[in-house]
Amino acid sequence: MENYKTRLKGRNYRFIAIALLSGIAIISCSAPKTKPYAEVVTLPTEQLQNGRILFNNYCASCHPGAMSGVGLAIINKPLPKALIKFQIRNGIGVMPAFNEKQLSDEQVENIAEYLRYLRINRNKD
Repeated sequence: MENYKTRLKGRNYRFIAIALLSGIAIISCSAPKTKPYAEVVTLPTEQLQNGRILFNNYCASCHPGAMSGVGLAIINKPLPKALIKFQIRNGIGVMPAFNEKQLSDEQVENIAEYLRYLRINRNKD
């Protein structure tokens, strides 16, 4: 009886493995996506382009796409640029403060302007 249960258990594992591999094969062979997952946002000024680069380097790990992640969403609130700059410099809650050695005043301005641009233009499709 013990030998029968062992063989049955082995067959169940083989069946599960075959089913999983078949599912993976079907998924990987499906037709490729024709549209990108996210549209590329073309930024009109160098300041906004620099703001995007700085945001991606310093902020996006906690605020992916300027939405919520570890940190709160940024572009769904009409925060004035001065308050965004204050938050970058002073931090709030678990958000760290970024001093002048980490980000210059011009870089903080670029990030704040980039976030303002995203908020204004995010639903214009």
